[in-house]
This record gives sequence, structure tokens and C-alpha cells, in this order.
Amino acid sequence: MVSEPDMQVALETADVLQDMMAKAEVLAAGYRDNSLPEGALLGEMELQGQQVKWKKQKSMVRSGNTPLPERFEAFDRDGRSSMLPTAQMGRMLSKPRADALGERAFHTHTRGMTATMCKICPEPKQPIEQTCQFCLGRTAGRLRKVFYDETDLYIHETRLHPDELASRERQIERAERNAQIEAQQRVAEAMMAMAKQQAEQARHEPVKTKAT
Repeated sequence: MVSEPDMQVALETADVLQDMMAKAEVLAAGYRDNSLPEGALLGEMELQGQQVKWKKQKSMVRSGNTPLPERFEAFDRDGRSSMLPTAQMGRMLSKPRADALGERAFHTHTRGMTATMCKICPEPKQPIEQTCQFCLGRTAGRLRKVFYDETDLYIHETRLHPDELASRERQIERAERNAQIEAQQRVAEAMMAMAKQQAEQARHEPVKTKAT
């Protein structure tokens, strides 16, 4: 008897293959076109803000006589997208999570499903306005990293820019010390001015004599 998880994997596998077959019709024509050399660009699409390209190659993944893309899109429990090997689709979709053996590591979005409709993917997070200034500086503003909370930004800077982060923190500490010293100086100057004013007032006050 086929278990419900196995049936779900089988259904997802069939759906993904069907979607890939539909998209592969144009690609298949390119694969069969002998006038196109290996490496020729057959198609491309935007995925997670990046361009995914299909080039003519000797594909080892086929459905019948139709060559399929080497990889298919799947999602983890947190909604992160991964491009997994099509040749291992059944195994990848059956693979359990390392930290939760009762849960699958990957699932797919088929039949018009989106991340907002998916019962597994969490609700999409809103990115924060802050970005990695070090990445911006290194790429002259071309690379703007996206983060969903300040903790992720700090972890990124700690792991990838430890020297720059330490230098920035030292600059902040120096600026805070300088600001503290300036504030103390202003307080001391204000107290000196007040003391001088009081001394000047006392010097000009008339001397009171005792009545006889």
C-alpha cells in the first residue's frame, strides 16, 4: 500500500515533470536542431532576481525522447528556492530534513501555486531599508544586498567583512569618546562662566555696614 507521503511525492514529481515538459517543448526543438552548436542559448527566465539560462548540451535527463533541463526549482521549509538535479527528483523530494526526520526537506510549487498560497512556506518577509555598505562600496553601488532584519545584516558583516566591521566600530567608539569629551568641556566651561559671573556680581555689590 502506498503511503500518503509517497503519494504526495509522486504527485509533485508528476506535476514538476509536466511543467518541465511544457517548458521544454521550445527547448527540445533547439536540442534537436543540428544547426545549433552545443552551448547555444535556448532560453532564459528570471528566478529569485537572477537570470537562469538553458544552453544546448548533451542532456542526460529525458522524458521519452524529450530532453529536460538539468535542474528543477524546489523550496525548503523557510521558502528559500533551490535548483535541484532533475535526475534525482524523486530522491530529493523524498529527502527528510536533517533536524526533523518527519518533515520533507523540499517541496514544489505547481498547478499555479505561489509562495503566498503555499501551506509550508512562511509568509513573505519585508526587507529592511538597511543594506551592507561594505558591499556597496566594493562594487561602486552596483550590489545592494537585501536583508530582512538587522541580525541578518550584522551576521553578514561579521562573516564577510570582519576587518571593515572592526574598523567601523573603532571609528564609532572614537566618535563617541570625542563627543563625550566635548560635552564635558562644554559643562566645565559653563560652570567656569557661571562662577566668574557670580564673583563679578559679588565684587560690585555694596558693602553692608553694621548699625551703631
